[in-house]
Amino acid sequence: MPEHRWYGWGHADKTYSLDHRPGAWTFLRSALDLSGAESFPACDFNSIRLRAPRLTDEQMRAVREMTSPGAVKVDALTRVMHAYGKSYRDLIRLRLGDIPNPPDAVVYPATEDQVARVMSFCVANDFALIPFGGGSSVVGGVESRSERVTISLDLARLNRVVAVDEISQTATIEAGILGPDLERELNTRGLTLGHFPQSFEFSTVGGWIATRGA
Repeated sequence: MPEHRWYGWGHADKTYSLDHRPGAWTFLRSALDLSGAESFPACDFNSIRLRAPRLTDEQMRAVREMTSPGAVKVDALTRVMHAYGKSYRDLIRLRLGDIPNPPDAVVYPATEDQVARVMSFCVANDFALIPFGGGSSVVGGVESRSERVTISLDLARLNRVVAVDEISQTATIEAGILGPDLERELNTRGLTLGHFPQSFEFSTVGGWIATRGA
């Protein structure tokens, strides 16, 4: 899967030049009263200083034992990618490197049982648990500002179409599947979900339901 930009929307290997639209900047400068010198580049990622993960070695071992190999990540890039959504305010803070409350760990469960076990673990230890789908969150991401240890529960591995009833046109779908992947699976059966929000490419079924999207 292509890597997403940590400071903005879309895949890191894609750029969108305005060279074929020579009037774009002229229009924007006039409409927004810009001088043309405005710029807000992202900071050097290596300059970002994150709070160290606050889980003890014993707690980290416990989480790893209840999930799959490689399902628990604490590297800087993963924690930054799960710290905010993609709203304007979130992106400004990311570009500034202003990330005071990153998750302490990101967990990628692969089964419903693993989700339940991680949830029970967080309740028992009074940890904050934040679900994460596609990370689009254009109306503002979810950030824990408590003093509690925070775990981000990324549902990317729960991405299957479990069953489709073509007669009643209903389906059982795991919450972490992205819009394009779901649509491709349904299309092979001559069906469509018929739901195409602006965040379609980078949002999940679980996110649509949780936010009551469209």
